[in-house]
Amino acid sequence: MKKRLYRSKSRGQSIPLIAVMLVALIGMAALAMDVGNTYAEQRSVVRATNAAAIEGMNTIIAGETPQIIYDHVITSLRGNGLPIVVGTPKSGEITAKIDLLNATGGLIAQCPIPGCDDTTFGSIQGNISYIRVQTGGTVQTYFARIVGRDTLPVNSVAHASRGLCPSGIYPIAIDDDLLNRGAQRFKDPDSTYSDEVYRNRTVKRIFLKDTNVPGNFGFMHWRADDNGGNSATDLAAALTDSGTVGNGYVEADWPNASETQLQETPGYPPVPGRPSPGDWVAGAAGLMNSNAVRQQFDLHIRNRTIMTLPIYQDATGNGANAEYYMVAVGNFYLRSYGFVNPNTADALKYGHSGHYIDLVYLGSGSECANLV
Repeated sequence: MKKRLYRSKSRGQSIPLIAVMLVALIGMAALAMDVGNTYAEQRSVVRATNAAAIEGMNTIIAGETPQIIYDHVITSLRGNGLPIVVGTPKSGEITAKIDLLNATGGLIAQCPIPGCDDTTFGSIQGNISYIRVQTGGTVQTYFARIVGRDTLPVNSVAHASRGLCPSGIYPIAIDDDLLNRGAQRFKDPDSTYSDEVYRNRTVKRIFLKDTNVPGNFGFMHWRADDNGGNSATDLAAALTDSGTVGNGYVEADWPNASETQLQETPGYPPVPGRPSPGDWVAGAAGLMNSNAVRQQFDLHIRNRTIMTLPIYQDATGNGANAEYYMVAVGNFYLRSYGFVNPNTADALKYGHSGHYIDLVYLGSGSECANLV
């Protein structure tokens, strides 16, 4: 006779296990809700901080006083939904501060928001190359309190630099020695120019710096890692209305010590991949006999294009082998261009011969804020 074996069973044994699992699942879901809410708040803080840095740099470029710079940053942060407070933030509140930095990233001035004034920062406007906006605070939790977390942190850091705008810039380098940038005029101008917008702007004939010709302007190309320096097609494209700087930009290497007396700045280039003061920019051949280049010149003359041109302080080499050290940008009208033959009256008048352009100096060039 077979003997049956029965395992003893008691009702309700699975209920405690299910209860533990439910508690764990509810806790995980609750924690996920807190983390998700914090993540959404963090994205909002990042967006607002980035926007404030851009707004602050645009205000710097506009030449406003430090107090207005800070006012604009505060307005931007609060306008993007950040409850900015002074001192230790409570849950749901954000503190912020601004750092103003020089071209090498060194700290010029620092201030919490609000609390900065023109008395403290009135003399530093011209030295600001970067602005750094830092924000931080906490958000309140709802379910993580079970594990002792009443709040979770949110924070962001954004840097913005001043640099050239991505359009309206043309690769014609102008020698800084010709300019009185503080007075927004040429030194020793040939004449003056006025129209319905500008009055008594200075005009000067500038000769091309090319192979074995010591002039005061030269052509550039935006990518030091290609062979565009000898291409009339590339130069003409860079002189079109939209230009080509937005298609890609690579700085030239810092020249050897034997080629320049300028000391290499730490962290060169200052803003990699963006044309900026402090860059060495690759040169291009003159190519002023190219019909494509002349057509673009004629178009800018007819349209009275406000041409933003790099201003260089030092240069090495000539033509396609040149490099130009850019220190600023200026706005110019191109009025005419041509060629002066040696041993003629014009050559004697200007003390020079060769290809030239006649420019009207309109003033400081356009810069844009770039998020770095």
